[in-house]
Amino acid sequence: MVSIKKGDHMRANKYATHVEPFLDKIKEMYASMTEAQIAKALGISKNTFQKYKQEHEELRQALLEAQQSAVEVYRSRSEER
Repeated sequence: MVSIKKGDHMRANKYATHVEPFLDKIKEMYASMTEAQIAKALGISKNTFQKYKQEHEELRQALLEAQQSAVEVYRSRSEER
């Protein structure tokens, strides 16, 4: 049995349960929510969300795709005017 003392950095990583299964949903949320709001909706802190962005390429890619999609929507709306 392993004992973990307070202050040990062996906390469970929520990425696999709170972020990874929702990458497609995160893309949708990115269109109308801030990263802080997305983090809160996922049940993680803004700092943890930032850390996961640095550590996980698939999250960075999902956010990049969401951003590119938003730009395309903006451009198409601008062209319609």
